[in-house]
Order: sequence, then C-alpha cells, then structure tokens
Amino acid sequence: MRPFRFSAALPAFTGDLRAWRQKVARIADLGFDTLTAGDDLASGGMDPLVVLAAALHAAPGVRLQTRALTVGLRHPVMAQRALASLDAFSDGRLDIGLGVGFGDTPADHQALGRTADPAPLRCERLADTARTLRTLFTAQPATSHGLGRPGACPPILIAGHSRGVLDVAGRHADIIAITPPHTGGHSGPLGVDAVATRLGWARAAATAAGRDPDQLDYQLPILAIDVTDTSHPAWTAPQFAGLSQPALVLSPAAVSGPAGHCARLLAARRARLGVNHLHFTGGLRAAATVIAHLRALS
Repeated sequence: MRPFRFSAALPAFTGDLRAWRQKVARIADLGFDTLTAGDDLASGGMDPLVVLAAALHAAPGVRLQTRALTVGLRHPVMAQRALASLDAFSDGRLDIGLGVGFGDTPADHQALGRTADPAPLRCERLADTARTLRTLFTAQPATSHGLGRPGACPPILIAGHSRGVLDVAGRHADIIAITPPHTGGHSGPLGVDAVATRLGWARAAATAAGRDPDQLDYQLPILAIDVTDTSHPAWTAPQFAGLSQPALVLSPAAVSGPAGHCARLLAARRARLGVNHLHFTGGLRAAATVIAHLRALS
C-alpha cells in the first residue's frame, strides 16, 4: 500500500513578505509534505513558479508543487526552463502539477485575448506537454542551460475529472489527482462511485500504456473538514458550500468527527480506493490533528 502524503495550498500574499513567509513556515510545521501554488491568470493571481520560489527558504525540506499549471497558457519548452530552474534552486524538491483548466470557464484565455480550445485538443496538448517535459528533463544535459538534475524528471501530477484528462494522467503522470466536476462555475459533489470510476479510467490507461498502476500515486482534495474534538473551526471550500449535509457526508472529499475517527476513515478510503495523497486548501490546523493520527496509524 502506498504511503500517505499530504499537501496544502500556500497562503495568499497580502503585501507583507515577512508575514507571508512566517505563515508558510507555520503551515510547513503542521506536518504537510508539500506546499502548492495554483495557476489562475484571470483572477489576478500571482505566477505560481514565482510564489514557489519565494517559499523556498521559508519551508526548507518541504516539497513544492504547481497545482496545476494550465498547459494552454505556456509553451512546454519555456515552461521546462522555468521548472528546471526552480528544481535546481529547491535542491530537487519540485513536483510538477499540470492541468487543462476548465473549458466552461475560459476566463484565462479571454484574458489573453483568445478563445479556449475544445476538450480533445486540450487533452492532446496536456499529453504533449507531459511528454515534452519528461523528455527535456531526462535528456543529457538536463537543459541547454545546465539547469536541473541530469537524467531526473521531477514527479508529474496531472489533475482533472474528465475521462480524457484521466486517460492522459494514466499514461503520463506519477501522481493522478481527481478533481470535482465543474459546471457553470461551481463544483459538484464528489461521490465514492464517481471517484472509483475515475480512478478506474486512470488505472486502465496506465495498464494500456504498459505501466503498473499500483506504482502510481492517487490524490483527492479534502474540500470539507470538521474535527469535532478540537477547537479548530470546521471549514468547507467555497465550491462545496452549497452542497447538502448528506452529500458532504457521503463524499470522500469530506471528513467529519473526532480526529481519530477521521484518520481511520481516510485510511479505509485508501484501502478501498487506493487514494494516498490528500490535498488541503483550508482547515489546515484541523487537518494537522488528523494527519498526526494517520502518521501514528502508519
């Protein structure tokens, strides 16, 4: 059984670099293995590679991850140059998260003055980007600038919900991240059956590509958490805020109850679904109590 790994989103930057780095250090001290930065051009968010570079010294020893670079916004050769630089300066602590973005909310493409591509083309570009990055990283020398670690490609995470994206993930990713469905600007429920189906797509694609699906890692986001035997407040992600309580209870993307119960629930989900990477974007102090129990169980 693959070991648990835990990631957390980096905090928003509000203008005070020292205070931000202190927040980053506190999050790292909570027990997370990886800190992540998203890629959202339309909302005015910062460049994720610059954000991760700023976090380097605030969180020594913790891995850093783009979650996830929208492949249609970057040429893969130029992306590899920047990623190889970050991998070198982080001493090999980089994970590369890739995605296609949400086709039904093409704000990022509109910000660039162009329309979003149809889903098949976005998936084709995702596969091409993953192949190109791995080829460039594993070439000798690692890059034309002598950056990176010759012959070594950082782990590649591919995040998505559709069969097309998860087929690409099964063929090319080291970490396969299942994300909620996204329609009309809102995320829908992420039920056990839906997750199992999508994991099955990815595993079948891996097998068809000659890869061992049991050697891959699988990730779910935790979008609602309520640890009832701590003073830390319950937290629900904005995109899950409209879901009914029954839907939340049934979703493997939510946990509720005492910390020990939550840990056993997540361990049971790993045994049933194979999900061993958990990603948190909020409720981090509550999550830390569950993580401590999970590490004790391991």
